[in-house]
Amino acid sequence: MAKKKKKTPKKLTKKQKKFIKNNSTFFIILAIVVLIVIIVLAYLYKDKIQERLFPKPQAPTTKSVSGIEITNEGILSWKSVGDNATYTIEIKDEQPIETNETKIDLSEYEDKIQDGLLIDIYAKQPNLERSYKRSITIHFDSDSNVYTFEYNYTYAGYYAGIDYKMSDLEIFNKLFEKISVVTAGNGSQNSSYGEVRQILEESDINQNKKTVLWGIYDNAEIPADWGSGNVFQREHVWPNSRLGIPRVNNNSRDQGSDPHNLRAIIGSTNSSRSNRYFVAGSGEAGYTIGTDQYYPGDAHRGDVARILLYMAVRYKDILSLVETPGGTTYEPSGAQMGQLSVLLDWHLEDPVDDFEIYRNDIIFKHQGNRNPFIDHPELFERVYDHIVSISVNSKKPITVLDIVIKNMEIQSNSYFINNTTKEYLRYI
Repeated sequence: MAKKKKKTPKKLTKKQKKFIKNNSTFFIILAIVVLIVIIVLAYLYKDKIQERLFPKPQAPTTKSVSGIEITNEGILSWKSVGDNATYTIEIKDEQPIETNETKIDLSEYEDKIQDGLLIDIYAKQPNLERSYKRSITIHFDSDSNVYTFEYNYTYAGYYAGIDYKMSDLEIFNKLFEKISVVTAGNGSQNSSYGEVRQILEESDINQNKKTVLWGIYDNAEIPADWGSGNVFQREHVWPNSRLGIPRVNNNSRDQGSDPHNLRAIIGSTNSSRSNRYFVAGSGEAGYTIGTDQYYPGDAHRGDVARILLYMAVRYKDILSLVETPGGTTYEPSGAQMGQLSVLLDWHLEDPVDDFEIYRNDIIFKHQGNRNPFIDHPELFERVYDHIVSISVNSKKPITVLDIVIKNMEIQSNSYFINNTTKEYLRYI
């Protein structure tokens, strides 16, 4: 077969050369104008361009106000969220009120209050993002001259049937019913431990840099590729050895394979954390404390708290939250995790962020259930209080005194005994 001749590039015609020569000045000016426009636009939008190319980590969020009370004189008050905090009170059809105080006089709105007055309260600390709103409705009974309030929370769709006015136990049981319904293996099982490898590639994407995963405890930027298992590992936040079951394998579909409890992590950090239980600390990254304890890092403590509480509800007949875990690892007696007393603080100090919201949605897509403490953070304290009451009233001899003492100090709240019912109650 004869070889094809190579095509030689066509030469410009005299007419084309003449056109370019006659218009060269125009093309040069056009190129300069385009360059100037690009420079001007780059200058005007430099902040947005820099943010897109080099995203800054989002500042922590100020915790929402708590401990709300109202007197019969109409003085609404709440607990301080910290030093130098400012508060914004938004009242329907009124200008927002800015204050450094932890109280406000609502008596001047008495006429509006009778029909129910909607109020949103925000907190803001220096160098932190503004808190999520705390929404309440104030009522005033003119016959008795009594002010009351109720929290405004709506539960629909996945959470239909829940009412914030329910008891702590009722809310605990309702959440258990809802999150126990899964749709992965055979339409009624958890995702498998093997499937979680691919789920984490999607669920643990760093929301500030979406080409990598966000490594738990150390904030590592991990390539979103399981590969041979050398890129990242699957971290059990509630350790496998304390789940009351043997070591998981890729076919496991149980509490050891629940993706809500599994996070992307690099091997060295996974080894360092091991099966240590969580305790108070401070600092950007996680670290070991003594032999058996671990602090997860400032940006992960809230995530950890919400994961542990999810696990305690989902596997309520298997797992227990305590102060100091005991028992035998990989056996039912060792199905304990802690430290219970730090979890509410962590939930409030490190609120839900975009990473958790996105992750919750992805896991729901794969396994069919959700972590309710991400969707409705206000339910955390209600369920937590129920778990605390179980610890306080436990008949078990194991570390009961230690648990009682710790729980009495939780969140600096005061407990007292109702002499009629002999129950432990708490001032809110």
